[in-house]
Amino acid sequence: MFINNEKIFPFFIVFSLFSLILLSLHIKTKRFTRELIKKLILLLRMVKHDINNDYQLIYGYAQMGKYQKIIEYIINNKNYNFISNLMKIKDYYLLDCLLDIYFFAKQNRTNISLEILEEFDKIKINKSIANNIKEQIKKIINEANSDEEKQILITIGERHIKINKI
Repeated sequence: MFINNEKIFPFFIVFSLFSLILLSLHIKTKRFTRELIKKLILLLRMVKHDINNDYQLIYGYAQMGKYQKIIEYIINNKNYNFISNLMKIKDYYLLDCLLDIYFFAKQNRTNISLEILEEFDKIKINKSIANNIKEQIKKIINEANSDEEKQILITIGERHIKINKI
């Protein structure tokens, strides 16, 4: 018994289109994942550099016997707030967005802090929301006077993301 080719052809077309769509999504996801990994490696390099600078400063204070300065430096050092809170982010688009913000802030000598109000799994963002967040941060940084110290606080809650200039 032979199957009629007229019945198979529409099925084959639909199956081929579906396969192409899945392949396209796979390629886009793979590219996004590759870019995210590159950003995380860059972040590790930057953190390594910052930690080495901190060690040098602490070592210098220790050599001069300025132990109180070491304690003050460690207490007041907020360089790693943003990075340590990134570990709580489970949405890859939000993580990608925050990494872009961190790199832009570093390039523009802006201190950026990240506050996460509670553990969350429900917050999901898409590209347009991520771009909106990035644009708000860029606007705050670019409007600030170049002589003043720039500080931004990003607060993430269960259903909101707030951006405040400190």
